[in-house]
Amino acid sequence: MKHKMGILIAIMLISTSVLSGSQRVYAQVPEMTADQARQALLPYVQAPDTTLTATATVDTDPLNGHTTYQFEGDTGGSTYVIDAATGEKDITYLHASTWDQVNNPNNPPPFLPTSQLLQNAIDFLAAHFPNYTPGMFQNSCDGSPATVADGDEYFLNFYALSPSGAWQPLQSMINVEEDTGRIVTYTEKAIPVTISTTPAISQAQAIQAGQTWIAQNLTTDPTAGDLQSTDALGGNPQVQFEVIVDPMLNETLVYQIMYKVCPLTIDAQSGAVIGQDEWLGGAGFHGAPKNPAKRREALWHVRLGPKVLLNLDHVAIQANGETYLWQNYLRPMGIRIAKHGGQLDLSKGPQRLRLRIRDNPKGTPAEAWKRQGSLYVPISAVSKLYPALVLDKQAQAVVLNVPAPPLSANVGPGMRFASPRKEVQGG
Repeated sequence: MKHKMGILIAIMLISTSVLSGSQRVYAQVPEMTADQARQALLPYVQAPDTTLTATATVDTDPLNGHTTYQFEGDTGGSTYVIDAATGEKDITYLHASTWDQVNNPNNPPPFLPTSQLLQNAIDFLAAHFPNYTPGMFQNSCDGSPATVADGDEYFLNFYALSPSGAWQPLQSMINVEEDTGRIVTYTEKAIPVTISTTPAISQAQAIQAGQTWIAQNLTTDPTAGDLQSTDALGGNPQVQFEVIVDPMLNETLVYQIMYKVCPLTIDAQSGAVIGQDEWLGGAGFHGAPKNPAKRREALWHVRLGPKVLLNLDHVAIQANGETYLWQNYLRPMGIRIAKHGGQLDLSKGPQRLRLRIRDNPKGTPAEAWKRQGSLYVPISAVSKLYPALVLDKQAQAVVLNVPAPPLSANVGPGMRFASPRKEVQGG
């Protein structure tokens, strides 16, 4: 999923009990089968449903390329969706309210007090969120009373911070019906954090690192590195400290910083700029761009393809006439990496390449780049092992043409594919 400033309400869950399906390229983890997906959703069934239908719709999430399964409640009206790679859940329950909002919009039944609505949400979260412990979440509910303008739904976002203050991929969004107290929407994200959430650089150091990079590579305008005002950001924070997770489930601790010239993503361990959301002219900035010949490096998008173009979190770096790809993105192309002292060995089947590791490469295919602690590999070398790799100069993007494998191994009797896949009904 793509990460934005502000509260993230995209919800995912990894459950060790379901990571035993066929291997998928995009997520780099085994995906659950349709039967495993159904079993994972059954504890979330809410009355009047008593179970889930045996038939599911199989689709691909356009935000991360993962398989999704959608089941229906047995009484109709409720939908249960799960991400087959991460267990992300997005559930919409049948409403219980008898209030006719269309024909009688200004005469609702009595609403429950907001304290009760909040407690209902917390009770539901405690009963369903994996490994829930009291106090693990903060919530963004502003405490305002339930109103007719809310459309009979009270919205709550729950999120968790690490001891260092970093946002974690542990989040939930819950909507509660204001007159009945029933949970009508529930989403869930519980990705185990496998990296350190203690940063090696402070927020102030990260801001300075971004300002230095802007001056070296974007523009010499002295105001370009100023932070955007909170008014211009609509109240969203100027800096967000968080663990981001890309479609391949790579985790990185970062500072997302909103500069006037553009938003930048700064690695919280190395201080390296690894992402850029906009180019010059965005967010009200109109300074002159730096002469391309004087830039130290340029950032290019890295996308999964060919059909589902997913932007990955670590951009490709163009420097010294060469474009470099982060080492973790070689894996879905079937390329193995082994480091031996100052050399990097790449292999795919019988093909092998050996590159020298340089802190300041000269832009040749024979040199990998150790860029502020992370290894980047030249595209000209990678393409020798994986010719399907595309360097789109017009879009300034590297496209990893790694199609996801067929879903036939995941689909059991009674399963069907959703559009744009062909609809099929199992026997």
